[in-house]
Amino acid sequence: MQKKYNRIVTYDEIVEFDNLMQAYKNSKRKNSIPGFDGVNPKEIDVPSKYVYQLYLNLKNGKYLPKEVLKQSVLKYDGTCMICFEILCFSDRIVQNSIKNRLLPLFNGILYEGVCGYRGKKYKKRYYEYIKFFWKNNYKYIVSFDIKHFFKSIDKNLLLKQLGEYCDQQVVKLIDQQLFRESLEMPLGHILSTLLSNIYLNDVDYVMYQKFGDFVRYGDNYIFPISEDFSMIKKIEDELEKQLRTKKLELNREKTMIISDYKNIGIL
Repeated sequence: MQKKYNRIVTYDEIVEFDNLMQAYKNSKRKNSIPGFDGVNPKEIDVPSKYVYQLYLNLKNGKYLPKEVLKQSVLKYDGTCMICFEILCFSDRIVQNSIKNRLLPLFNGILYEGVCGYRGKKYKKRYYEYIKFFWKNNYKYIVSFDIKHFFKSIDKNLLLKQLGEYCDQQVVKLIDQQLFRESLEMPLGHILSTLLSNIYLNDVDYVMYQKFGDFVRYGDNYIFPISEDFSMIKKIEDELEKQLRTKKLELNREKTMIISDYKNIGIL
């Protein structure tokens, strides 16, 4: 049964000064590229003063997201170029402040087999699931891929879903941060991967209830099967049906059946 959360995250929690200070620390990544505004965190003399001004702007409703830098990189499989957006430092702080409050909530309600974008603990869990499938004599795993996942996430469906966990000020803040230039989920934002997981949560629980344990890492679903290959079609058809409720499409061309998977990495 899908887990529910009975508390709403409020805007005041997001913009709380201590939370913003923690977000500031989380945003000071090594070798990070300055954003469009050119602000380098290493050059900020008094962090508390910088964060306090951001706090006042957020509290007074005066903060607006800054322009992003765009960088094109070759996709990991070499098939195409993809565009990443580089946030300015203040937007990194804002998005990390949201993440600080939402990640513990989402980790408590996400299907336990969701292993991507949740930290090292869950990445380790991916390999534990694969080991579990192998030890329980599943002869194969089947990998299913979502076509153009991030760019196909529906803004309105996502924001409506977030309204179940956040007050409307938080939803508006997330909307301003993510969808400032288009209706597509941007790559490179701190919140993109976190929110992509919650977007699929309904689908994950339906698939678990119908077919039992599986693993999802990002846009990749992995199901164990024995010798009954008819299960592949059943899983594929049901997954395709559930993805349509999220306006997503299964990429049937990328479906893979793998036999020798004992030491397989992340697909």
